[in-house]
Amino acid sequence: MNRKVLIYGGGPYHPTHQQADWFRPRIESLGCEVIYSESRSLFDRLDQADLLIISALDWSEAHKQSLEHWETPQHRKTEYAPLSDTHFDAIREYIQVGKSLMCHHCAIANWDERPEFNDIFDGRWIWGQSNHTPVGMQVATSVVSPEHPICRGMSDFSLTDELYYKLAAPRRSQILLEATHDAKRWPLAWAGSTPGGGRYVYSGLGHDMLSFASPCLDLFLTQAITWLLDSQTKGSL
Repeated sequence: MNRKVLIYGGGPYHPTHQQADWFRPRIESLGCEVIYSESRSLFDRLDQADLLIISALDWSEAHKQSLEHWETPQHRKTEYAPLSDTHFDAIREYIQVGKSLMCHHCAIANWDERPEFNDIFDGRWIWGQSNHTPVGMQVATSVVSPEHPICRGMSDFSLTDELYYKLAAPRRSQILLEATHDAKRWPLAWAGSTPGGGRYVYSGLGHDMLSFASPCLDLFLTQAITWLLDSQTKGSL
């Protein structure tokens, strides 16, 4: 049976369906089935998953953003429902049994009523503190861990994106990418192992399809997916 990769997308400001279409052939080439959904019911299927990618922007103010900012306006809720205990427990159990997780870009801000995600993502968007540069700027990106399998063959690069800064900093992860803003260096991506023996990656790059057009980001994300899936057959590094 093919391994399964579940992608949870949706929300304003980000083309997560298009991004899932970008991920799909790269994941399928590794012999995996891809299932994309903008419904939290996807978390009811985590027992089937080898990798969970969270790319949605799902926070308490999302439903207040105007329809023009939604890739799929018909999926905008009229009000926000906090993440249920059932779905939070499913995500936590998924990690505890050693499965892999990718938190992509804006997903680090999700479920602001659940501070536990600071530990799950090993970092967090802090509402009222964190910020980002204008969308569409050139982000000069430094590869700070070229020895890591995710960064194999990579050197410093620049791409069209936005830079998140003043996040809650990772505490137990290996920083992979950094960028400078206001004379300070900020982590853009990190990776580590979960207590259950799985792996996780956070990538702050990848706001829209202009960013995804970067060959360097292509290589980074492809190698990240491969590394995350490898943990399901080879064990954690």
